[in-house]
Amino acid sequence: KQVVLAMSMKVLIVDDHESNRLLVRFLLESEGHRCIEAENGEIAVQQFDRHRPDFVLMDIVMPVMDGYEAATLIKQHAGDIHVPIIFLTAKHDEESLLACLESGGDDYLPKPINGIVLKAKIKAHARTLELTQQVHAKNDELTLLHATLTQEHEMGRHVLNHTLKRSLQNCPNVKSYLSSMSTFNGDIFLLAENPSGGLYAFLGDFTGHGLAAAIGTIPVSQVFFS
Repeated sequence: KQVVLAMSMKVLIVDDHESNRLLVRFLLESEGHRCIEAENGEIAVQQFDRHRPDFVLMDIVMPVMDGYEAATLIKQHAGDIHVPIIFLTAKHDEESLLACLESGGDDYLPKPINGIVLKAKIKAHARTLELTQQVHAKNDELTLLHATLTQEHEMGRHVLNHTLKRSLQNCPNVKSYLSSMSTFNGDIFLLAENPSGGLYAFLGDFTGHGLAAAIGTIPVSQVFFS
């Protein structure tokens, strides 16, 4: 995934007062950010789905849908993608601030808005956002690696089954035990009847493990049984 730079983010500004939105927009655009506006929570959710911003600045008291409900829906729509939400509120009581956090908010900023504090908070959350995106990118790489290894193991299982299916099974006077470092590897034990009587046995170990080692058992088994 592409890492969002702290100096160039897409920010959704949600406030029912146009003057407040214009002030915040001026502060953010002066820092190089791109801004999207919404005058209530319902439009904010629509704008979020349409533009997928990196950041949300959310007012609380708005018509149609308040900031608490909008924040909850935005977090749900974001899924496992971290989208910081900072509440811009004139409320300072403990109950209101707790409601901001419980609805999905990551921080809050009291009104009237202090431009210096707003910029500092956005920069701080932008660093967290960047680290979160790096973690997601690493997780994607690990998921791809796991899928590749799983596919290799399935191929290795098929190769080994193909190799060993001709080996003599349930021979009463021969017992064998192989203990390897990994599930699929280059360990091989083959057993076949001698047309003149008796048994032929082959025990070998290819260097390495996984599909690269298991694939070498095919030509060896073919030569052995021939």
